Amino acid sequence: MSNETRREQGRRIRTEVLGETHVARSLEEADEFTLPMQELVMDYAWAEIWARPGLDRRSRSVLNLGLLAALGHHHELAVHVRGGSQRAQRNRNPGGAHADRRVLRHAGRFGSVPGRRCRAGAVARGVGPRHALKTVALGRSSSAHLDPQYRPGTVLAEIPTDGDGG
Repeated sequence: MSNETRREQGRRIRTEVLGETHVARSLEEADEFTLPMQELVMDYAWAEIWARPGLDRRSRSVLNLGLLAALGHHHELAVHVRGGSQRAQRNRNPGGAHADRRVLRHAGRFGSVPGRRCRAGAVARGVGPRHALKTVALGRSSSAHLDPQYRPGTVLAEIPTDGDGG
């Protein structure tokens, strides 16, 4: 497939997923410096990855939402959520927003809790077993807002002590 055909395929898929408004604006705002990145995105991310067989579009969208949320790529996350919302409206599928919310809740829980546990363990290793805290209540992290059950001051990790109770 020629680069131009690949680019056209990438633009078509990108437009179907994210919407014409976003894609047109991204390309109109591209300049001499950013246009090669836009072309790379269409050639590789959209034509090569999104067109590859093996995953349907919904699965790819779910993966994107989870990864973008867990990695803290908030701008790109908003772009994909907006595209999904527009698709749901076009297809008369109001359940799309609820599915996105479930994906984000899941990503928030599993994207942040393991990191909190690792940070708590690092604190315990840093202060040593004699002075390790029995419990660490970590503050609000960037992804904590995705978990509606999270409350600041919630116990997030139990840290083992040296057995002397202190």
